[in-house]
Amino acid sequence: MRTVAAVIVTYDNEAMLERLLNDLVAQTVSLHEIFVMDNSVNGRTARLMKERFPQVRYTGFRANRGSAGGYHEGIRQAAGTNDLVWLFDDDVIVPPDSLENLLKGLERLDPNLSGCVVRSWCTGTRLFSQPRKMRGFAWRGTLIPAEIIRRVGLPRRDYFLYCDDTEYSMRIADAGYPMYWIPDSLVLEQRQSDRQDLALAGIHSRVYAAKEKLYYAFRNQFNLFMTKKMRCALVRTLLYGLKVMTLIICSGGRGKRSRLAAVMRGLMDGAQGRLGINPFYTPGENA
Repeated sequence: MRTVAAVIVTYDNEAMLERLLNDLVAQTVSLHEIFVMDNSVNGRTARLMKERFPQVRYTGFRANRGSAGGYHEGIRQAAGTNDLVWLFDDDVIVPPDSLENLLKGLERLDPNLSGCVVRSWCTGTRLFSQPRKMRGFAWRGTLIPAEIIRRVGLPRRDYFLYCDDTEYSMRIADAGYPMYWIPDSLVLEQRQSDRQDLALAGIHSRVYAAKEKLYYAFRNQFNLFMTKKMRCALVRTLLYGLKVMTLIICSGGRGKRSRLAAVMRGLMDGAQGRLGINPFYTPGENA
């Protein structure tokens, strides 16, 4: 019997984390282990784990390492003692048959359960009924065999926040492993969007509201496309950055100058390979 571990990266979100842990404990196919990687420093998550979920493997970083640092460490721990690693943000709802259906879908695609990546469907409306190939994945709901993790390595910690999942899925694809949506398995987001709509003369864009996320989004995306020598994607990112900056300039509200600077600095740092945590853009409550 293949063992499955869940890895959750969390930041100051105890109520949703508690619901998610209850969902995972209630799965019709039992998880072998659950790992929680805690980027918060307020102590509340640590107390929750000690009082309500002592069986969970908890790691408190005592500093915000971002999604990249959290998944790097969580995947490292889970893949060392399990055959399959199921990944989560802390803001999702997981119906009790999600893991069972995900494993059934994986087994139909790969009876050895070790040669492809599968992901739970993550919106309420399912657009197809059979497994369908993905070009890449976000972390939430993705199940990765430990054998693939050993082959491709761990996520890049220096991306800190944003695009770390994109880079990792591209690395898996480059290694020759296919990736599939499994529509019978659901993992549903419950947090409200952290983006805002910008518009000018019929031109629209939906972007991160926080300057910290704008910075890391543009920095890491530009750096990834540059590293991969994806010239068309680089040009599109530059043009999109110009579009977003124009919309920010013409929009109302506070923080216009700081958000404009975040996009510009992100593009410049990405081009120059200045990665890791930027102290000026260390997320606080916006992480």
